Order: sequence, then structure tokens, then C-alpha cells
Amino acid sequence: MRVLVILASYNGEKYIYDQINSILSQVNVNVEIFVFDDVSTDSTIKVLEIFSDPRIKIFVNKAPSGSAANNFCNSLLTITDDTYKNYDFIALSDQDDIWCENKLKTAVDKLNANGFCLYASNLLLWEQNSGRESIIKKDFPQKEFD
Repeated sequence: MRVLVILASYNGEKYIYDQINSILSQVNVNVEIFVFDDVSTDSTIKVLEIFSDPRIKIFVNKAPSGSAANNFCNSLLTITDDTYKNYDFIALSDQDDIWCENKLKTAVDKLNANGFCLYASNLLLWEQNSGRESIIKKDFPQKEFD
């Protein structure tokens, strides 16, 4: 399965290296990453350029979009239909997460098994200072028109 990961970045130099590595380490799926940077003023782009991996494409917005949501929306509209046709699935990624290596495979399997068009998962929150982990619940029951 080919998965396009769209990553919205802005001043993410502290986290983005680990997130990119976790995406590139996904098992049993072929991934490409389109990073849409929202005119970072830190070293985010320099960190991204460390990767000399053809699966990563970097796009820098001409002007700041003002929010991660706007950056994602603009990126989805920027990518052409012909490009989308090269992928079986699309995933959205924040810059400051670290994905478990089977995140995308699990999502693809759920989508395929159930004929669904959209997948969202709970999050595992790791609090580095305290060493605690907890679940952030995202899988609320759906309501009509969800």
C-alpha cells in the first residue's frame, strides 16, 4: 500500500527529526512525506534537509497561513489530483508526534477490512518529565453526519 503523509510544520526544529524518522520507519506500507512548512523562522528546513531521502518532498508556503488547520487545508488543495492518484491512502501528521511503527499498517488494515473512508485513532501521551503515559481518547461514538 502506498501512503502519502502530509505533514504541516512551523518552527518544529525541536521535534520534526524524530517525527520524520518515525514515519519513514513504518512497516508494511510504502510512504512518501510531503512537508508543508508554514514559513518557519527557526531551523526546521535545515533539519528536514538532513534527510537525503527521495520519499520526502519539502514545500515552503509563500506566506504564513496562520494556523496548522489552514496549513493542512492549503496543502490538500495544493496537491494535484494526478498526484493523489499515485497513493492508496493519505495520512495527516503533526510535526511533534512520534508514530508507532505499525500506525499506518493498522489504519490501512482497518480501512480495508471495513470499507471505511476515514480513520482516526486515540493517542498515547508520554510525559517525559514524569515518565507517565496516558491515552488521549479520540474515538468518540459517531453522530449522524459525522
